[in-house]
Amino acid sequence: MKHLLKMSDLTPGELTDVYLQEMRRDFPAGELKPLSMILTSEAEGLAHTWGVFDGETLAAYLLMVRPAGSRVSQLDYFAVLPAYRA
Repeated sequence: MKHLLKMSDLTPGELTDVYLQEMRRDFPAGELKPLSMILTSEAEGLAHTWGVFDGETLAAYLLMVRPAGSRVSQLDYFAVLPAYRA
């Protein structure tokens, strides 16, 4: 039976957990923006984060950013958790 994955917005608390538990492992320190910057960008509407869930379990996450004045967003971070990589 195939699992259906669901994508949903991450709350600031969920984003903080993902940053501390996943992003610091998945990205080199030199490429990782400070958590405060990501949370501020999210609050200002310049970034948006989603989690991809297998039931209640996080399987992947992504962060899109839209620079001020831009009409397009860019993928800033995307990672699949190790248990879901193949």
